[in-house]
Amino acid sequence: MERPLFRQIVRSYSEATVALAFAMVLRALAQPLLHEGQRPIALVYAVVAYCIWRIGLGPAIYAAVAGYVLNDILFTSPGATVFARPELIVLIPFYAVACAAIIGVGEALRRMNWRLRREASHLDEALRE
Repeated sequence: MERPLFRQIVRSYSEATVALAFAMVLRALAQPLLHEGQRPIALVYAVVAYCIWRIGLGPAIYAAVAGYVLNDILFTSPGATVFARPELIVLIPFYAVACAAIIGVGEALRRMNWRLRREASHLDEALRE
């Protein structure tokens, strides 16, 4: 029995994972240019924006969470990670608010686009009659 919904979910999260992996590779290439202690996560914001625009809400949330964790684990020296230094936990709410804003605006635009396409389809049908 074919399960199209399952396939769509797997495809969506796979696409988000590939986008996140691409961002992590770009981040690794930029590492020599950065100063010690810098935590640039702009590429993760870009992945979150891409995911909400092209894929959907779930993959965008997944990209936000996984992107932060990966960025912290892969590109921060062991003693400076958020998980090793509790005083850095204050950074998480700022990141979460920024991602929530990207996701909120993106989801609103996705829904508006869906409504406009649906209305355009109804207009096309009415004109054909």
